[in-house]
Amino acid sequence: MRPFALLHAAVLLPLLVPPAHAAGDPNAVRGLVADRCARCHEVPGAEPPRVEGIAPPSFLQIARNPEVYTEARLREFLRRPHWPMQAFILSPRDIDDLVAYFRALGGS
Repeated sequence: MRPFALLHAAVLLPLLVPPAHAAGDPNAVRGLVADRCARCHEVPGAEPPRVEGIAPPSFLQIARNPEVYTEARLREFLRRPHWPMQAFILSPRDIDDLVAYFRALGGS
């Protein structure tokens, strides 16, 4: 390969191959978690859940079971609104930050 072509490949390749996922900031979603997620999920440091009649996994259960709650599974679930939060739409940035939050909470 010619040096000029090699230089182009080195410069353009990172632009053509998207990153797997952004790293995310676990601190960026603390307010969202306390305000929205803690309504149904048990969240460390938040008041007990306020919705009765459902039993979603606690955030610690999710964080401490990365074999079950893989990053791909979390991302897919968070992309879709879920009952009882049908109107709860997360941005891609929020999803990155929530995945980082779970990983930080789980200590991994």
